[in-house]
Parts: sequence; C-alpha cells; structure tokens
Amino acid sequence: MSICSIAGCGKYTKARSMCAKHFKEDRLAKAPPCSREGCDRKAYVKGECQKHYMQTYKPAWRAEHPEKELIYDRKHKKRNGPALREKAKGYYYRDHEQSKARLRERNKAAYQRDPEPFRASRLKYVFGITKWQYEEMFRQQEGKCAICKKDSSEETKRLAVDHCHKTGFVRGLLCSRCNTGIGQLRDDPDLLVEAACYIVKHRELQAAS
Repeated sequence: MSICSIAGCGKYTKARSMCAKHFKEDRLAKAPPCSREGCDRKAYVKGECQKHYMQTYKPAWRAEHPEKELIYDRKHKKRNGPALREKAKGYYYRDHEQSKARLRERNKAAYQRDPEPFRASRLKYVFGITKWQYEEMFRQQEGKCAICKKDSSEETKRLAVDHCHKTGFVRGLLCSRCNTGIGQLRDDPDLLVEAACYIVKHRELQAAS
C-alpha cells in the first residue's frame, strides 16, 4: 500500500493517491454548493451537504438496515472508544449544570407522559423486584396495607414496598404511614411492642381518670 502523495503526510492512501483525510478535503474543495436553499456548505453526497444528507437519507437507511447500523455502531465505538469518551467528558464538564438541568426537565416530562417505566426501574434497582411481582403482592393483599388493612384507594400514594434494610428482603406492601412508623422504630419488634404497651397503658389511665 502506497503513502499519501500530499507532502508531509505519512498515512496510507485511500483513493487518488491520497489518504482518507486529504481525499475528503480535495473532494469537498471541488464540490458544488449544497442544493438546499440558504445553505452555503459544499455538497457531500447526492447534491447535499453532510448535515442535510444525514437528515434526509440516514434515518431511512437505518430503518431499512438495523443490523448493519448496529454492527457499524459497535465497530465505531470500539475503534474510537477513548476519543468518544474524552469528547463526552468535555461536553459534560463544559456545560455541567446546564446538562443536569436539561436532563431533569427531560426526565420530568417523560415521567409525566408515562410514569410506569420509571416506577418499574426503581422497583428493580432499589428493591430487586419486578413490576409484576409488585402487582402479585398487591393482588394477594387485596390492595390493602398489610398492617392497618386500609384500602389503597383511600390513600393519595401507592402502597410502599416494605423491606429489611439489613438484608434487603421484601416483606410486603404498606401504606405510607405504617411504613414510616415501623421505619422510625428501626424495624425493631421489641420497640414496636413497647410502643403498643405504652399507648395501651396511657389509654387505660385516661379512661380511669
């Protein structure tokens, strides 16, 4: 394989005795302007600049050849992985706060459109259960809190997943008040019994007075 004919370039040739970079530059220099009205860029393919060509033809090609697009993406990421990561890092640090704000707005809008994927993702990530396992527990409890037996339709929030904070074992579904109550008492049965005895004791004293 021969070397690029441009002085000072040691890369291998691609076409017309030039490397890929110089061949592209030479082709663009001789190319007519883009056929799109108001665009002063050089034509890239099919009479259009690279930007308009990608907007017009690339989506259709991707839709017709999904398997080729996947292979191309994998090869591109493997070949240019470090450079792509550095580029992404540069965008992230250069526009960090604005990027976070845009991401929050996007996620908020997506959640308002359809909250179910977010709920399913949180169930799997936090509690290790699927959406269908949650629905099965909900069905077994007949849509009621496992402690106070209050129907979930009377609550403003969905039944919360109660789990052991030490082992992660999922125990059942509780209303927000019961879930908060046992959490504040550190999931300790002895403390819960003491709290119950305390309330009963003072209820009897109040009734006797």
